[in-house]
Amino acid sequence: MDTPGPGEPTPDDLSPTIDTPADAGRRHDPSQITTTPPDPDDDFAPPERIGPYRLLQPLGEGGMGIVYLAEQTEPIRRRVALKLIKPGMDSRAVVARFQAERQSLAMMNHPNIAKVYDAGATDRALPYFVMEFVQGVPITQHCDEQRLSIADRIRLFLRVCDAVQHAHNKGVIHRDLKPSNILVAYENGVATPKVIDFGVAKAVNAEMESGAAYTRLGQLIGTPEYMSPEQAQMSPQDIDTRADVYSLGVVLYQLLTGDLPFNPKTLRDAALNEIHRIIREVDPPRPSIRLSTRISSHKSDPAELARLFKTDTRHLLRALRTDLDWVVMRCLEKDRERRYETPSALALDLQRYLSDQPVLAGPPSAGYRISKFVRRNRTGVAAGAIVVLALVAATGVSISFALSEAHQRRIADEERAIADAVNTFLNDELLAQAAPEYAGRDARVIDMLDNAATALDAQANLPARVEAALRRTIGMTYLRSGAPSEAERHLHRAVDLYTTLEPQHAQDRAFAQLNLAESHYRLRIPDEAPALTNEAYETLARLLSPTDPRLLDARQEIANALKWSGEIERARDLYRSILNNRTSATRDQRIARAGTLHNLALAESSLREFPSALGHMQQALAIRTAELGRDHPNTINTLAEFALLHFRLDDSDRAVPLYTEAISLAEQRLGPQHWRTLQTKANLATLYARTGRHDLAAELFLAIEPLYPLAYSPNHANPIEISRRTGASLRALGRTSEAEAILVKRYNQTLSAPNADRALIARAANNLAEHFDAADNPAEAARWREIAERHAPATPK
Repeated sequence: MDTPGPGEPTPDDLSPTIDTPADAGRRHDPSQITTTPPDPDDDFAPPERIGPYRLLQPLGEGGMGIVYLAEQTEPIRRRVALKLIKPGMDSRAVVARFQAERQSLAMMNHPNIAKVYDAGATDRALPYFVMEFVQGVPITQHCDEQRLSIADRIRLFLRVCDAVQHAHNKGVIHRDLKPSNILVAYENGVATPKVIDFGVAKAVNAEMESGAAYTRLGQLIGTPEYMSPEQAQMSPQDIDTRADVYSLGVVLYQLLTGDLPFNPKTLRDAALNEIHRIIREVDPPRPSIRLSTRISSHKSDPAELARLFKTDTRHLLRALRTDLDWVVMRCLEKDRERRYETPSALALDLQRYLSDQPVLAGPPSAGYRISKFVRRNRTGVAAGAIVVLALVAATGVSISFALSEAHQRRIADEERAIADAVNTFLNDELLAQAAPEYAGRDARVIDMLDNAATALDAQANLPARVEAALRRTIGMTYLRSGAPSEAERHLHRAVDLYTTLEPQHAQDRAFAQLNLAESHYRLRIPDEAPALTNEAYETLARLLSPTDPRLLDARQEIANALKWSGEIERARDLYRSILNNRTSATRDQRIARAGTLHNLALAESSLREFPSALGHMQQALAIRTAELGRDHPNTINTLAEFALLHFRLDDSDRAVPLYTEAISLAEQRLGPQHWRTLQTKANLATLYARTGRHDLAAELFLAIEPLYPLAYSPNHANPIEISRRTGASLRALGRTSEAEAILVKRYNQTLSAPNADRALIARAANNLAEHFDAADNPAEAARWREIAERHAPATPK
């Protein structure tokens, strides 16, 4: 991981760290957001001397001013950090506010707080502040450079909490806590954090928060990445110590993940009102989810993370899940009443974590999550969604009642029946709605699934077999919903629970292991997946007869895992072996046979064994049509793949009517924005383009191209590819400017996506280079190719 860490703003003007003279003045802080061009008066020449302070060299520059290394000559000689505020402030008011708080500042005596000595104004009426010079680096940079473990990072952070609590006890709120205001220096060989700029933020920001400065300057001065929701409201009279608790939570988030809760580029590029809305309304992902997403999208190298945190990726994610997730997210609550009251309360919970004691923080209740969900979707929540959310809330009650009855009767079989009943209820009545086969990527459905998971997290004293069954059900539904990182957490817990229940639940554990292996493959962390699948199969082979359908299901899970890992030939051979053993005439086994045929055909198609693939896909389509109906999502899927096989065989006469039928069925059953509907239309449009029917291709591409970002995550390659194909069809019709506009828009959207993927940005830029090559504009093509090279990751994905 680079330093500053991924997503961290460059250290700003508040950092008394030393640059070389060649670098001095170049560290402009992108986290200081402005919504209008800077005032030309900001470029002011500093005097050589300010009162008793001789300026030696600049240390850093930001939106509010420049920090200099200075030498105080009287009444004592010492080196200090002097912060010179840029023009635009009422210097008398700024200095007066500082002087009013000076008594409180003077009373602070803490080894982890840098002293603030003096304040005044220059001959040009520019306010300045004089602080203890700390020759250190931001706390995030120190932790990364020293490769501190999670526990060591927390221990260092606890000293920061103690310092901030000391200031609060003296009546001083910092209001601008961030890594560049928390420096780590070595004192007697010991790394010591120092919080700087106490008193400065209030003196300067009070005018900014009054509203007048916003109007006059047209800009937001501060650090929105670390700003609490109440600070974003611009109501200075309503700021209390819990604003600092929020900022401490952001710093802790960054120490644990190397990333910020909100993408700094998104905030930098947003309008002022949008910045405020994000801070006040948008919930960031939990730290474990942010980190697992970075791993799965190749933004963080697992090996480098292991070196950085002195542990492997699996243990790193496990360390963050649950306790640390809950502690951090409690700090980041939008409602400050739900945050820790004080930095000391936060520190005590972190001490509990280090001591392996239960933390006081925990997941919000299901009722609270549901109320937030309804408020977010006040105008869009359908009656059916309300009913489902009510069922989520009721699930905990149902479990409690049933478990109470089971406990009273002390009958193990009854308890198992409860687990099966709850599992069936969640799977058939609630969680299946989150599967993409039955709903598009509707965020509200995913919210329902999150609420169900949170309701389960909040359940106390669940019997292990009940919790394990629910964890596996939720994990499998997350997998079907395209959220393998969330799935992995629940499936891991299910495997652990079943392990404690062996040997009675060895079979359940084996199937959970197969599901967990699939989540690892999808997350591209396959190190443990082969061992999981092999152990699971060995267990099932020992427990089940060779002809047991469940053993065939297990083997198919192994084949699916092989396919996910790229071992297509091995997957094909295993599918064929499974198919030879699926001879039962029951309806369930006929449907299972169709699934094997479908997957076998996909593997054969990947190996360009088209005649065999065509025959197997046709058989799968016939069985699914007969047993499930033509409009079943699985049947539609097979129909679309059957059309694609004809397309790959250059049989457009057969492919077009199959595509047309699949599109009609998908629009009726899945909706026009479902990924399957869009992908089928894209394949038909591609067929038109390759057969020279560019008018039909362009019409279809233009209809679906804007919908792709709604069906896929921001960092997905498919929207970029569809824009490329749309542009090619438009160029073929001579509509070059339209093509260019679409490709530029897609490039900009990819660039501004949260946690933007460098490889995808490079791909979008290369699409523009290809476009200008085709448009006979080599200069522009070369420019975009250069942009692509700048964004391309060092190691190709």
